[in-house]
Amino acid sequence: MAIGTPADSNLSRDDIITIAYRKLGITTNTTLTTRAAVLLNMIVREQDLMDVGQAKDLWALNESTLKLSADGFVYTTADGLDNNILDIVTVHFRDTGGTDSQVSIIDQQQYEQIANKDEKGDTTKIYLKKARLLSDQILYVWPGPDTVGDTTIITGTDSLNYTCIMGHTSIADNRPITGANWRLYWRQTGTGGVAWATGTAYTNGELLRYVYKRPIYDFDLSTENKLAVYTGAAWETVTSL
Repeated sequence: MAIGTPADSNLSRDDIITIAYRKLGITTNTTLTTRAAVLLNMIVREQDLMDVGQAKDLWALNESTLKLSADGFVYTTADGLDNNILDIVTVHFRDTGGTDSQVSIIDQQQYEQIANKDEKGDTTKIYLKKARLLSDQILYVWPGPDTVGDTTIITGTDSLNYTCIMGHTSIADNRPITGANWRLYWRQTGTGGVAWATGTAYTNGELLRYVYKRPIYDFDLSTENKLAVYTGAAWETVTSL
């Protein structure tokens, strides 16, 4: 008998609802299923508001990067900040040589105590100003870079744009999206990518690498099961987690 794991559970939304009704001795119908789906999504939203949720911390974490700009101290979604951040877990500053250094996450009071908020240098602190709409949040960095290096953007074999997040000389192993280790060097974002070519030196500018909690997605479809898998770079969804 196979041993079950959280990563291979395959109960759909309607399976969960049917099982719950059966425990109550109730036979489901379309109306009851629709009402139960609303309640299920309310439970999901409640989980998002909890400070600690063991399951949520496992399959609702995203990893991302933010390309910094010269004299840039304030970043919004228009600057590349993700639009679904509930809370930032860890942050690292990466320089043009690919060296990472840990960044402190501070609150509003600590940020206000910084006298020279436009100080230049490698970023050591960030403050996320939260808003009701996650897409309206603002990220403040300190210090901000005086200058930034060039960042390469290329077109992958899927015709999408990929931004370099760690400088390297291109070989088949790091080509998006066919290379085995491409996620170490590229992130699927950006515009105006050029054709990828082997033996080319690709570079990254100064950036922030961060891990953040995001909302659990609603069960919108009857077949959704929230199944997630770990790809080696981040948790990714099989259906529509």
